[in-house]
Amino acid sequence: AEYMGPTNDISKLDSAQKGSLIALYEGFLSVIGRKLFQILLEDYFDPMIKEEAKDTAAVNRFLTTITSEVKAPNILWTNETQEDFRALLYRQLRSLNESYSPSIARWDFASEITGFVYASHLNEVVVEDIYVSLYNQHPQFNIVDPHSFIHALLDDIVDKFEHFEQEYDDRLRNINTNTKRITDLRLFRIQSLTQDALAIANVLKHRDVDDILIEEEYQHPLTGLLRRTSYQGVEKPELTSDLKCAVLGVIERLVKGSICAGNMIQNTNFIGELLRIARTDDSKMNVIAATCLANLCVHYELAQSLLKIGVFHVMIEYALRAETNDQLIRSEVFRALFDVYHNDDELQKPLDKVFVGFFPKKIHDLIKREKRDFNHLLESLEKGIELPYAMWTSNMRKELLAVLKDENGSLVEHYLQAKDSDSFDFPNMKVLWPMTTKLRVNYEELSKEVIFDGGLFLRVYNQNPEIELENLKLDLFIDRLAKLARDSLSNYIRAYNHIRNVKKPKGSPEKTQAIHDSERGYFTMVTLANSLLLAIEQLLYNGRNPNRTRYAEDSKTISEEALNFIVDLFTIPKEIESQPSLRLTMLQLAFIAIDTDRGLTVLKTCDIIGYISDLLKKFTEESTFKDDTLTHVEEKLVLNLLLKLLMSDRSLVPLVLENALRGLTRIYNWKKAQYLSPILDHIICIMIKDLRCSQEVILAVNNENPSIEIDRIGGLNVNLYEMENTWRYKAISYKTCLLYTSPSPRDS
Repeated sequence: AEYMGPTNDISKLDSAQKGSLIALYEGFLSVIGRKLFQILLEDYFDPMIKEEAKDTAAVNRFLTTITSEVKAPNILWTNETQEDFRALLYRQLRSLNESYSPSIARWDFASEITGFVYASHLNEVVVEDIYVSLYNQHPQFNIVDPHSFIHALLDDIVDKFEHFEQEYDDRLRNINTNTKRITDLRLFRIQSLTQDALAIANVLKHRDVDDILIEEEYQHPLTGLLRRTSYQGVEKPELTSDLKCAVLGVIERLVKGSICAGNMIQNTNFIGELLRIARTDDSKMNVIAATCLANLCVHYELAQSLLKIGVFHVMIEYALRAETNDQLIRSEVFRALFDVYHNDDELQKPLDKVFVGFFPKKIHDLIKREKRDFNHLLESLEKGIELPYAMWTSNMRKELLAVLKDENGSLVEHYLQAKDSDSFDFPNMKVLWPMTTKLRVNYEELSKEVIFDGGLFLRVYNQNPEIELENLKLDLFIDRLAKLARDSLSNYIRAYNHIRNVKKPKGSPEKTQAIHDSERGYFTMVTLANSLLLAIEQLLYNGRNPNRTRYAEDSKTISEEALNFIVDLFTIPKEIESQPSLRLTMLQLAFIAIDTDRGLTVLKTCDIIGYISDLLKKFTEESTFKDDTLTHVEEKLVLNLLLKLLMSDRSLVPLVLENALRGLTRIYNWKKAQYLSPILDHIICIMIKDLRCSQEVILAVNNENPSIEIDRIGGLNVNLYEMENTWRYKAISYKTCLLYTSPSPRDS
């Protein structure tokens, strides 16, 4: 009022008065903020407000606002701020009253309030008149010039990062900076940096910002804020996880733009830090770092470079770490890699070279074929694949992860130790790390499996013998299996004998290795023998029940090698064939060999009746009796084999009478083996009907147990006794069958 008078005409003011008014205006701008002060000016110069109402409207609105709390990205006016402002005005008025004299025309209030900072604003970061923390709470707020705002935030990050670097250098030179002031400033800078980074990420997320080129001067602090907390034994400034996550959030958004992504991946330190964090167990940070890697893959033009610098190797490691990494992000990382592989023809061939080193051929073929359901493929790689021609177990996944952990760790250290000025020479760079194309994984798990020519896993085939063989006829398969089985049997016998010849004490490396070789040889031989058994069954019966006598029209020929293997089995040392799993296989091979041409003749040359007689003697010795499922199956199989031999060739009856009758009749008194009586009745019936042996058999049975009904037995209609509807070891539980007849390498 003093300056402008009742007319409010600024043109009547002299230059000194105008200068004072401008100074006062600038002072108020500084004290209460540009946006808040504009409320007064906008109303005052608003042409829609009538001249006589301008003073009232402007003043009323200004007073209403200045006495209320306003929190917005561009206005921060709270109760605390108002208290500070009232205190400032009170001090100024008191000073004016105390200092007033007629010789001083006016008190220079504007100069006193310029530079004043509210206590409640001390911890606020203000960039381009925007309160950054408030913006992060309201990220939809309209930023007029997002590019300018982002670069202003980056400048602020650069400035604060330089202070961190200076503190780090001071500690390297053993300069004591451990004061409370330094600590408080460091904490404030960390909080400010976190807010700056979050603001950049929010602008990129909520505004349609074109691809931004991040100059090298900005890349260095962004990378530096991700670095480890210590290097060469010296602690770096305590950078919080929240700060690193905020910086990673910025990078995640930036690399969505191809220009920025192509520029940033040339920085060796940046790539090293990004890969390092993606490999850590910090789930909060590695999730964002892994997402950054997935975003890089969107740019197909960079795919070749990403392969050469090892990014895809770290992505594979991340996707397969099911125990520690987030399922959703692992799926996203795998999808990104999957899309690049199937959609970039130029990349598929070099990436195939990597996959060939990582995965067995059949698993690699599965990856190539699976072009849609990548989630199912990832789940299969996690939980395992066990098919006759393809195997991938959880142990194999762990083996691959162990190799990748070592190789990727060396790769990351290689990048982190590079100088800040080092960069990759794109696009004509040479491979920086041999791992990227030459890594090969030799799976110990596969070395324990018996793999037939063409990649057929025989242990799995033994569980699914009805599968269709690839490019191989069944008769040729049997012949090849028999040759391998005979060689395996010879190798096992040598390994078994070698154990006894090794004079080293138990537990010595030599003895341990010999035992390992013997166990491995045994597993291989039994697996091959079971595969041969199942293949012959398929050839002879084609799924029909073999619990019957052999008819001429059903006789079929199997290879000479298969028959020779059966002979070999029945002539091995007793201590070797005493193992239950091998005996079961031998008995089953003999059982089906009867239905082949020359099979019965071959069995007779092996003294099969003498072998059965020895088993019966062992079974009926009370001291060795075992009341378990496996023993029951073996005993049933022995008696069924003998019954089938007698049904096929009655000339064997005298031989049985001479060698096995004593053991057979003792079973009648064996109370724990009543389940064998029906089979035994059929065997005795055949022998009673043979006139050469009838009286002797009846006498032997009566002497052993007079209560046996000879007339009932003699009147039986002889047939093979159903062994719980199956002749093979499936009579026992499926898992027990695998344990005893085809143990996995892990159980051997």
